[in-house]
Amino acid sequence: MKNVLFAVLAVGFIALGFLVYSFGPVWEFDHFFDNRAKKAASAVNLQAWATNLVAKYPAGTSFRISQSKTNVPPELLALAPRFGPQVFVFPPDGMNSNGWVGVVWGSGFLGAKGFEIGDSNYVSPDGAKELRQGVYFYER
Repeated sequence: MKNVLFAVLAVGFIALGFLVYSFGPVWEFDHFFDNRAKKAASAVNLQAWATNLVAKYPAGTSFRISQSKTNVPPELLALAPRFGPQVFVFPPDGMNSNGWVGVVWGSGFLGAKGFEIGDSNYVSPDGAKELRQGVYFYER
């Protein structure tokens, strides 16, 4: 009887561990902004990083962090590492933007979340949540 009880408990703990391991990243992604991004990402630091990146890549580009030759702020790398980030550099459009950087985490199943970061004149065209002039957070 004790062996059966031990076996049932062992299987239960293994199943619980599997669920936590499997759904932990999903929970992390669902609570991305409220729990992690708001606390970790300083809008001032993000803006300084992004404007330097736009100056370095004036023609625009996109890359995964593993391909990046830039120093990505460590607070961005730690937010949801299983889902990104991917960085996009958008060049100046000559009208109302001096260029901006998009930082995206996501999957086809869970959607996408990220930052749009430009200089203080940049305004997000998508109605994202403004953290500071030129720094926005969005969920799609």
